[in-house]
Amino acid sequence: MPSPVGHALGALLVTAPLRARYRLLGAGVTLAIVAAGTAPDLDLLMGRHSAETHSLGAALLTGAFGWMVLRARAAPQPAVMALMLAAAVLSHAAFDWLGTDTSAPIGIMALWPFSREYFESDAHVFMAVSRRYWLEEFWTYNLTVLARELLILGIPAAAVEWLVRRRRR
Repeated sequence: MPSPVGHALGALLVTAPLRARYRLLGAGVTLAIVAAGTAPDLDLLMGRHSAETHSLGAALLTGAFGWMVLRARAAPQPAVMALMLAAAVLSHAAFDWLGTDTSAPIGIMALWPFSREYFESDAHVFMAVSRRYWLEEFWTYNLTVLARELLILGIPAAAVEWLVRRRRR
């Protein structure tokens, strides 16, 4: 499962077309997208990793809540922003689904609230991030994980960001 860096890059990558189309390119928008794309992992603090926060339901709830807040604040393009926030959360679930999971239950609860079943892809595009800081290979392993994510997501995200910013001019 990707690191927070991978999730942030993935969220920026999947929302790039909407950000470019509607010219939502400010630092606040970028920060909101990155926050939404990484927020599902806050469930680690509750001991329920890869459960409800890694699901279609969480993405829909995030989008609906975002739309209500943005609309109440008369923010520009609240529906588009809400869609991007939902897409960022959904990207987190998709990239974790494509990752290697080493902790039970294996996979993510992708279809919550419609199902409590856990799903994992056979593709294993992303390596599991180690949380075993006491092991000798902790840093070298996680740096390898990060390097792989930067190749898979960082290069395309940088290219897309460059195109998005270029279009802005």
